[in-house]
Amino acid sequence: MSSPVEQPVSMKKKFIITTIRLCAVLFLILLGAALTLRWYVISGRFRALAERRAAKAAEMSVRMESFHFSWPLAVRIEGLKLAAPGHEDLPFLSCEQTRVTASPGDVVRGHLVTLTMVNPKINLVKKEDGFSNIPTLPKREEESRFSIGTIAIESGEIGIDFPGMKASARGIHAALGEPMFSTGEVKVLGLRTDSVNLTLGGAKRKQIPVSIAIIESKFVLNRNKTSTEVEASIESALSARVPYLLLPSNIPISLSFGLDYVPQRDSLENAHLVLKIPLFSNVSAYGAMTELTGGAPKLNMNWTVEAPEIKDLLEYCEPLQRPKFKDLGMTGIFKITGEMHGNAMNPDVSAHASVKNGGFAWKGLALEDLGVETPVSIGAGAFAAGPGTINAAKAIALVKGSRIEVAPLNVAVSADKSHVSIDRFMARVEKTTNVTAKGVYELGSKRFYGNARMDGTPLPRVVALIPPNVYKLPEGMSLGGTLKLGCDFSGKLTTSLESLSLKYNLDLEKGEFSKGEFVSAAGINAKLNGTAESASLKDNWKFDVAGDIGNFEVLVDTFYKAFTETVFPFAFAGEYTLRAKQVRNARATLDLGKMGKLKASGSAGLAKDAEFDMRIGAEKVDIGKVFDEIAQQLLSERFPSFREAKVGGVASAGFQLGLKEERWTAAGDFEMADGRISLDGGKVVVDSLSARLPFGVYFPQGESAREAARFEDSDFGRIELRGIGAGPVSVASLALEVAVRENSLRVRGPIPIALFEGTLTVDEIEGENLLGSLAKLTTSASADGMDLGQITTKLELPKVEGTLDAHFSSILLNTDALETAGAVEANVFGGRIQAAGLGIEKPFSPVRTIEADLTFKDIDLSDVTETLKFGTITGIMDGTLKGLEISQGQAAAFVADFGTVPRKGVPQRINFDAVQNITILGTGQGFQATLGRGFASFFNEFRYDKLGFYCTLKNDNFRMKGKVVEGGTEYFVRGTMLGPSINVINRNPGQTVSFKSMLERINRVKREKEEENPSGSP
Repeated sequence: MSSPVEQPVSMKKKFIITTIRLCAVLFLILLGAALTLRWYVISGRFRALAERRAAKAAEMSVRMESFHFSWPLAVRIEGLKLAAPGHEDLPFLSCEQTRVTASPGDVVRGHLVTLTMVNPKINLVKKEDGFSNIPTLPKREEESRFSIGTIAIESGEIGIDFPGMKASARGIHAALGEPMFSTGEVKVLGLRTDSVNLTLGGAKRKQIPVSIAIIESKFVLNRNKTSTEVEASIESALSARVPYLLLPSNIPISLSFGLDYVPQRDSLENAHLVLKIPLFSNVSAYGAMTELTGGAPKLNMNWTVEAPEIKDLLEYCEPLQRPKFKDLGMTGIFKITGEMHGNAMNPDVSAHASVKNGGFAWKGLALEDLGVETPVSIGAGAFAAGPGTINAAKAIALVKGSRIEVAPLNVAVSADKSHVSIDRFMARVEKTTNVTAKGVYELGSKRFYGNARMDGTPLPRVVALIPPNVYKLPEGMSLGGTLKLGCDFSGKLTTSLESLSLKYNLDLEKGEFSKGEFVSAAGINAKLNGTAESASLKDNWKFDVAGDIGNFEVLVDTFYKAFTETVFPFAFAGEYTLRAKQVRNARATLDLGKMGKLKASGSAGLAKDAEFDMRIGAEKVDIGKVFDEIAQQLLSERFPSFREAKVGGVASAGFQLGLKEERWTAAGDFEMADGRISLDGGKVVVDSLSARLPFGVYFPQGESAREAARFEDSDFGRIELRGIGAGPVSVASLALEVAVRENSLRVRGPIPIALFEGTLTVDEIEGENLLGSLAKLTTSASADGMDLGQITTKLELPKVEGTLDAHFSSILLNTDALETAGAVEANVFGGRIQAAGLGIEKPFSPVRTIEADLTFKDIDLSDVTETLKFGTITGIMDGTLKGLEISQGQAAAFVADFGTVPRKGVPQRINFDAVQNITILGTGQGFQATLGRGFASFFNEFRYDKLGFYCTLKNDNFRMKGKVVEGGTEYFVRGTMLGPSINVINRNPGQTVSFKSMLERINRVKREKEEENPSGSP
């Protein structure tokens, strides 16, 4: 039996041994557990278990490349990947290294002290077909036992690829306070990034790249039992490349926001946001977001954006810094207030936008006191704006030097996702013009339509708005008048105007037109309706217009005509090509009322060197009406015989009119029926005229003559005339076969004409270069057995018995002269008179001059003096009259040589009256003879030995010389040795007298004789 002392010692040993054994067991257990855990980790079983447990807890796929433990309690995970179930090949999170550290006490209390993620990459993808790699977070029935203390992110990356948006962030560094969700404690989160890039818009939309650099951020969080309050501030810099609104780099942005996160309701509540940016004085939002983890968060937000001065925007918009915008100016206050509801990914937005005290000026366009008010709403598949208003006290536009002033301007607008409507456009232009318009723009189809009305617009201002590439007025042309316009329009508008269709009506009042100093028209009134359309405004336009024009006065050079009670209906259709400035496939009609109707079809160019090719048709044109209204005044100025002319008949024509290389051509057919002509008060008449004539001409002719055209039988037409009268000429009928081709004329011959009991035969007539300066007609002709008595009677001359014969081997007529080769012979006064060198200078001028050389042979003076009532002279005379010129019915020049020729059986006697007239001719002073009037009065008749004279006439200067000169004395008439005889002496040799005055004296003496002896008895 042991002693008492030994018993405590033994117990102590046992306790120590037991403790050692227990520790050894525990150590072995721990060692075994550690070895087992190490084996579990090394074998990958623990990693697989952790992946399964994490996947089950998070309801997503979890993959780890390796899993490591260390002491104090720490876990290092390498190659962590999280993915939505079924999308393991596209994880939404991958991390190069993840470290979690905690103390045993924290683990027992459910706290993870530190979570560090190195090079994490988040990649979120959502496609329009519904594909998404974003997992759905599970909802917890109760709060997790664990909370995260400190979170650190090193060099993180985020990539987002959603429909209509792409985003990426690099160089993300974050530090989250400790412990983050602990009750009642406030902690701080710091965040910065190297860059954040955002692109709005997808393949079907224009992309808008945005870059954000987060410079500094701070988050303050306060957690209570029901929610977590978040207050944050972010300092960053922004740049965005938005079409038409390119922002420069590094715009400073300050963002602050606060919110309450309520896990029980899965929502963010009492959220407020304030954004500070140099462009705006106030950008703020307030509201809530619910159903955060359901994949489609819901919004309920109010927001406000306000820019105190729009002109500040010019400093931040890169396109507006370009040289062409250097004169751009904008002022005013811009403000938008609105709400957002519905799905956060595609919210319903309603807003109200306004501009106050605005102004705009650029490139001749200015708006003063501009105000805009319009509501806007944007929803899923819907967009609407308005009804709103755009008002300006004054709008000013300078177009091609013309000032257009609109005061005031009032526009009412509305829009939705399918269209934009201009429900009202009202303007007053320069206090004279009212403009109203309304329209709709369909956003989906890009189509627009509407109508516009314009009253009282000066025509020059409207023309000034036409771009030069569409049409430019010819130099020297001006227009005037007042225009009223109504127009319905529709078209397609994308980045540019692709198509346009117009239906319009137009009224022109008191229109004016002038071209240079010689063409003008005034008082034009026109009404028309038409359509125009173009699939490509830069190329072709189709148009169709009809209306009437009239009640105007026109002045062309010296031609004046008033159509004050006349209206001319017309129609015009075709295609207009802007590039070539050419009208193609044109169809036009012009109704001239009682004058007839014109038609045209083809193409016409409006450019300087453009070509013209039109088919012109005239139907049942009343020649008389056209002559009375237009042609008579034009012709009478050049040809006086048309002043009292009367013309009638009905004509039709169809011809091709062309212009190429500044050369006009016309070829077609002309027909006329029931024609009649009376000229110069009936001195020239045609009772009946009918024609069918093909023709071909061109203009200008050119300086050189062209080779004569060759004619075929098909080129000839027919002209028939009846009841022809021209002065002494009277022809019952005449039929001509005529051809006009390439400015050449042919009239088939011979053409026999019965005249004055004889026959005039005209051979073939040839005309060349008809419309040129070298125009000419050539022919030959002969006349046989014409009765001079009828001719002189018709000409109201003293009747001369005899016959007239002629033969002209050639006759040439041009614009300067009529020339002949051949002679005319008249058997008259017992002898004959021959005329050679017949011609007419300036035949188409009112002061034309007839020229000829005459030869007199065996002329019986008794017949001449009796016919001319010159007194009485008997004897035979020969002579010549060279260089005879007759102008305006009176001799203007000649050189004469006449003298008597003694003939057996023919006495040579002269009475006192003849002596008196010869004396007047020779001296211009009345009777002068060797015997005075007293002695001569005892005799009525005297003998003479020789009678003869030379005389000349030029420019009304007449000089006459006696042909007999003896002893220095010059005799017109030399007497005989045996009486009674008489000498008529030239007392003033070389004297020049006025031919016109001399003829007046002779006529006066004749009248006195007739008054003294009315019966004509001796």
